[in-house]
Amino acid sequence: MGDGSCRAAEMDDSWLFLRDASAANCYVGHGEPIDGQARPTNAQNVSCVACEGDLVLTGSWDRTVIKWNVTNDAPGTRYGPFPQSITGICILQGGAKCAVSIGDGTLACFDPLQPPPSTLWTSDDAKGAPMRGCCSAAGCVGTASNDGLVRLFNAETGSLIRGARTGAEGYLYAVCGSDDAIYAGGEDGIVTKFHAPSLQVALRVPQPAAVWSLAVYGPHLFCGLDDHFGAVLWTNNATEALEGPVATSIEASCHEAATKAALLVPEPVLEGAAARASNQGAAGGEVSMGGTPPPPPNPNYDFSFPVELAGRPGLQINWNRGDDPNMVAIQFCDDNGIPRDQLGDVAVFVQNVMASQS
Repeated sequence: MGDGSCRAAEMDDSWLFLRDASAANCYVGHGEPIDGQARPTNAQNVSCVACEGDLVLTGSWDRTVIKWNVTNDAPGTRYGPFPQSITGICILQGGAKCAVSIGDGTLACFDPLQPPPSTLWTSDDAKGAPMRGCCSAAGCVGTASNDGLVRLFNAETGSLIRGARTGAEGYLYAVCGSDDAIYAGGEDGIVTKFHAPSLQVALRVPQPAAVWSLAVYGPHLFCGLDDHFGAVLWTNNATEALEGPVATSIEASCHEAATKAALLVPEPVLEGAAARASNQGAAGGEVSMGGTPPPPPNPNYDFSFPVELAGRPGLQINWNRGDDPNMVAIQFCDDNGIPRDQLGDVAVFVQNVMASQS
């Protein structure tokens, strides 16, 4: 949610989180001060959620994770702040551990059953390559990053096991996992399935548009796509597959991605240290709320945010309502000497803020 809250409605003794509903309860917490200190940021967007049984966790641009008490009105328990914005959460070992991916490429693990701080381990092996999300896969923690690498980490120690490239172009935006596989997709519209934990490529699933979210359950793969298309639910069970004009239309819209996928060849799996981020400590990376200390807001603009890129703290981005997000991104990168390969992250950040305020 753009206002830093979570909403839930009770249905058949289970909890369904809703974008908006008059019957929903609203739990507020992200973006608020921690233990009487100053607010960690002026961004409150909830970026990710993970649930298992009664354990409900959300991560936010405010660099914190909240464990919500959804059975009564007790306040949630807040973990953090972490170095930058939270981009993904996964619950491990039945709730005994929680891993979070962070905008600067850091991966952290804590115990959500204990009061904060309860950090178990952190990994900097992918720092400098902003992580887009994390998942549980084959008993490990899987991640997808801006450098096009899918990585597996030891869930007990946080050590980097191996990594593999999808072979496709552009950023990875989404990742999900199962007991024997990990899936990753991004702006090229191709979902790559890797065997886990080997990270050998199993297959590629072309999509009609860029992939922004993924979920797998049994034989089903759910792909959330660009807004102009929506979402597609795939199955490897032929008896459940959609037939007719709609199926034919979807398959036709996947033609461009399918053509690209047919030309891709598996790349060697990178073992251990070979899978570390190659640009550690370099400027750039996902835009994240933060900065130490953050500059004051600029009163001459409708939107003014402190920004922290990997290796470049203390920046600020400003724009007005109606400005083109891509032009805002270009101006920001050019003014601050940031490589233009970071334009996508900046533009997405601007779009998300404008959407949350509309």
